[in-house]
Amino acid sequence: MSLFRKAARLSELRKSSPNYSAMKVCILTVTFFLYLLLGSVMFHHLESKHQEQDFRFVIDRLGSFYEKHRHCIDPAEISQIVEVVLLACKDGFHHLDNTTDILNGNITDRWDLPSSFFFSATVVTTIGYGRLSPQTRQGRNACILYALLGIPLTAILLKEVGHMFKDKGILILTKIRQSLMKIHKSKTFITIATAVVGFLVLYCILICLPALVFSYTEGWSYQDAHYFCFITLTTIGFGDHVVGGNNDRVIYQNQWSKWAFKILITLYLLCGLSILAIVFNALSSGSENKFAELYKKRKQSGNEDVSVIEIKEDPKPGMIPGTDINL
Repeated sequence: MSLFRKAARLSELRKSSPNYSAMKVCILTVTFFLYLLLGSVMFHHLESKHQEQDFRFVIDRLGSFYEKHRHCIDPAEISQIVEVVLLACKDGFHHLDNTTDILNGNITDRWDLPSSFFFSATVVTTIGYGRLSPQTRQGRNACILYALLGIPLTAILLKEVGHMFKDKGILILTKIRQSLMKIHKSKTFITIATAVVGFLVLYCILICLPALVFSYTEGWSYQDAHYFCFITLTTIGFGDHVVGGNNDRVIYQNQWSKWAFKILITLYLLCGLSILAIVFNALSSGSENKFAELYKKRKQSGNEDVSVIEIKEDPKPGMIPGTDINL
C-alpha cells in the first residue's frame, strides 16, 4: 500500500470514528511517559554512583596535589587552571592528543578538511555528536543555514537509497518466511520468527560487523565500538565515542587515508539510516493495522454502529506476503 493511499484510508478511519485518534494518542502518550519513567529510574540507578565516584576522584586528586605543593603554589592558581580546563571542555576539547603535545603546543587541527567533512555529515543526518561544534558566531549562523538546506536534501537521499534496498529486503524476508513454513505451519509463529530472524540478520550487518571494523581502526574495545554503532545509527549521538578521536592510529596519520575513511563512514551512515527508515516505516505500518483491527473489534463488541474501514489488504508490491508489514 502506497504512503498516499495509506494516509487517505487512515484519514477516512479517523473521520468515521472520531474517538479513534484520541484513543490512539492517549495510549501512545501514556506508554511514552511510562517508558521515560522506566528510563529515569534505570539510568539513575546505574550512573548516579559512578558520577559520585568520578567527582570524588577529581576532588581527591586536586586535594593531594595541593597538599604536595602547598608551599609553592597559591590555591588561586589551581582554581585558574581548573577554570581553563573547564573552559576547554565547554569549547569542545573533550579529547586532546596527550599532555606532552599540549605543553609543546603540538595540537592537532580539529577543523581540518576531513574532520569538517565528517562534521557536515553529522549535521545533515541530525546525529550531532557534539564533540566538534562551531564556537564562533559566524560558524553557528552558517551551521543553521547549512542544516536548513542539508537536512531536507539528506531526507530525500535517504528515501531514495531506502528504495534501492526495499526490494532486496522483501526478497530476503520472503525466503526466510518460506524456509520457516517448512518447519511450522502456524501463521503467528512464522510471522514472529520471520521478524526475529530478519532483525538478527539486519543487526549483524548494521551493528555487529561494523563494530569489528571500528574496534580495530579506533583502538576501542568491541563493546565500545558496538555501543558507538548503535548510538550513531539511531541518531542519538551522545558524542562520548566518535571516530577520529585518536590521532595516534595509523589510519589518521595520512591525510588521504583519513579522507577515505571519513567518506566510507559517511556512506555507512547513509546506508544504515536508509535501512532503518524502512524498518521504522514497516513497524509503523504494522502497528497501525493492528490498532485499527483492535479498535474495530472493540466497537463491534460494544454493539455500536460504527463504520470502520478495513486497513488490511491483499499483499501488494512493497508488502511482505502473509503479513501486515508494508515496506
